Amino acid sequence: MAGAGDRKLVLFSHHQPFSLLDVNQGPMLVKWLQPLLDAQKIFAWYWGHEHRSVLYDPHPGYGLRGRCVGHGGFPEARADLSAATPSDDLGSQWKKLAAGQNSPGALVLDTPNLYIPGFEQQFTPHGYMRLDFNDGRLSESVHAPGGDTIYSRDLV
Repeated sequence: MAGAGDRKLVLFSHHQPFSLLDVNQGPMLVKWLQPLLDAQKIFAWYWGHEHRSVLYDPHPGYGLRGRCVGHGGFPEARADLSAATPSDDLGSQWKKLAAGQNSPGALVLDTPNLYIPGFEQQFTPHGYMRLDFNDGRLSESVHAPGGDTIYSRDLV
């Protein structure tokens, strides 16, 4: 990491540094990486511990863009997000979550899972995220299992 120079650092891990939907957060990860976090050296952090798609706002203290991208295939019970408001920009499939004590606000993908017949309403949707690194740019997109793009954005 010391050799990164001015390049933006993107971190991938299984466990998360923070979460709005899981009480099993990653305090040890944060402890071990505290110097990098405090210095805002990590630009983006992608993890998959939770089986959901969650796009966090930039962290107010660390500046990083957190992404939970664990919705690749293992069923996860849907949280009750009935009080959450739909995203103005991305539509009703994305719900806005307010910031928590240790987590920035976020958008969470919340639709029925059409791949679990008879239990569609009980489980979070499946899908995947694609990252494109091209000439110093980083673009991310979230896709439904069939490949349809349901979110796309340039981060850099």
